[in-house]
Amino acid sequence: MSENAAGQLLGYTLQFPRALYHLTKCEPGEMVCVECLGDVAIEKDGIVMLSEEDKSSINSNPITDKSVDLWKTLYNWVNSINSGEFKGGKTIFLLYTNKKGRKGIAEEFSEAKNKEQVNQSIESAVKKLSDLEVTHPIWNYYDHVVNKNRAILESIVLNFELRVGSDTGHHEVKGRLLASHVPKSQIDFMSDKLSGWLQKNILDKISKKVPAKVTWEEYNREFSLIFERIKKRELIDFTSIIEEEDVNNQVKNSPIYLKQLEEIEEDEEGIMEAVIEYMKAETNRGKWIESGIIDADIADEFEDRLHEKWRNEKKLIDLTHAEKNAVTRGKILLYSCKKKEVRIRDMDPPSSTTAGTYHYLADEPVLGWHPDWKKIFIDRRK
Repeated sequence: MSENAAGQLLGYTLQFPRALYHLTKCEPGEMVCVECLGDVAIEKDGIVMLSEEDKSSINSNPITDKSVDLWKTLYNWVNSINSGEFKGGKTIFLLYTNKKGRKGIAEEFSEAKNKEQVNQSIESAVKKLSDLEVTHPIWNYYDHVVNKNRAILESIVLNFELRVGSDTGHHEVKGRLLASHVPKSQIDFMSDKLSGWLQKNILDKISKKVPAKVTWEEYNREFSLIFERIKKRELIDFTSIIEEEDVNNQVKNSPIYLKQLEEIEEDEEGIMEAVIEYMKAETNRGKWIESGIIDADIADEFEDRLHEKWRNEKKLIDLTHAEKNAVTRGKILLYSCKKKEVRIRDMDPPSSTTAGTYHYLADEPVLGWHPDWKKIFIDRRK
């Protein structure tokens, strides 16, 4: 594939992530259009709220002061206002490019925020292009925009924005998905699924010769479906801040898992940490089952794996630390088990899950930390 052909392909495909980006920002009643009112546009109640042109390049800035891309874009916008397709005062004109260059006319137009600054930026453009010859490829566009439709150009510049983005446009999409509370570890999954859905949606409409317009409602429905799938792929942490009062009440009640820690002389900080771990693990386990992220069998399987790991660690410590006293061996066993996180069906649980579940098992009690935990917490109670 030639570099020119590759550049054209990039320019065309860039419209899909840009359309998806705008869908992530839309509100009910709005729709995103592709190749209808510019490269990408936002429409609501028949009014074009935003018209975007996407200019890309593999190597360099595609919108230099004398580039055809820049002046043809302005030319098309002027004609759209003159035809009544766009409302000059209500439409935002966005020029998106994937490559940054030195500051030029496009940047000056974008920085102009009031009528005085708009006029100054246009006069600056006229001065920069004062030597432009009528044989230059941009002359007809420039002449039509600056000399024949100056008032229209002023209204465009007042609502004009230049945005320099990533090479493919996907970085901005992922940023918006992260802001929409999609877990960071699932951003790529969500982005890929939405991108595939949107591209198919648009191409289907084009093939049927209907306008390629995607409503916020269509997007929101697809987003919600994929997000539900993500919930089943991601062990979301449902816990908020644990209240100090709840921690103190747990310590006051002195459940078995805390008595187990007292037997190995765990310090106060370790006791408080254990309570928080226990409460978080208990809350998340219930929420995951309630939300359908996991079922009771998977939760039991996780506990069985922890129990097996505890047995193996205990055997190893009994062999390698036989000379140490019971309290020390108990602490080594506790810390050894806590530091090795265990996954749940190929999913990484919140950091408190492994330790908190160990405390849950110690509370049963089906395991313990002190070498004589069975005598202390089971045999003596019979």
